[in-house]
Amino acid sequence: MQRADDTTRTILLAAASTASPASTATVTIKTFSAAYSGYSDWVHALTDGAHKFPHLVGDKYIVLGGTDCVTGRFTSSILRGILLGVRQGEFGGYEGLLFEVVHADAGLHSAFAELFTEINHRCMKVIVCVPHSAPDPTNIPDSFRLMRSFLTNTAVDFVMPQLFILV
Repeated sequence: MQRADDTTRTILLAAASTASPASTATVTIKTFSAAYSGYSDWVHALTDGAHKFPHLVGDKYIVLGGTDCVTGRFTSSILRGILLGVRQGEFGGYEGLLFEVVHADAGLHSAFAELFTEINHRCMKVIVCVPHSAPDPTNIPDSFRLMRSFLTNTAVDFVMPQLFILV
């Protein structure tokens, strides 16, 4: 049996939009896949994702973060490291970064905002994935403030609630 963290995840997005009130709705189907490692540290995530990259389909994303409270945890140091990696062009080949925010220190909303803005300046997309409607406050003490910052940040392209549980 393959563990969830040993796979790539392929996600199908369907977005309905209307060009004008008189027009009919159109549905756009977009496929993207993401190399998941469970690491918030960008060096570990890229190293682990290197062998998965050739198998990704559609738009390619690297996942940072995860469900492990140690290796997937976001801290100010981790976010500064990711920012440095983005500025150095270390994420070449990926269309964007997917942040699986399950565990994090308190007070990181500004650091995430700065990072997301830099990612957008590099013409890359930002997806934030959170468990259900918000990270558990026992995992992130100010989870509701962090969620509010994700939802109001124009540099975040998608907020994706994780409506499943990995076993």
